Amino acid sequence: MKYSFSADVVTASRQFTCADMTSDGQNQIFEVEIWVTDKAGNQDLCKTYIKLQDNADAANGRPEGACKDTVASLASISGKLLTEDQQGGRICNRAN
Repeated sequence: MKYSFSADVVTASRQFTCADMTSDGQNQIFEVEIWVTDKAGNQDLCKTYIKLQDNADAANGRPEGACKDTVASLASISGKLLTEDQQGGRICNRAN
């Protein structure tokens, strides 16, 4: 199985930048599609939402948040994979 952010299986990651954020950096919500492709080329997708917020990071010298600077930052996304009837699915890890 291959997971991607479009029907093109090469799109295995999605990048958001400060240009995607609102001017106040608060609670920007993006709809994303997550596609799965099997070995035979069959595909399906689900739509979900990612909520981004540029929080202040005073402990690391950024009291205004990352987007008012030119400092690069990394983020991690985690979640829970469930079927429509709320049953747990098999967990697959994807590393780029």
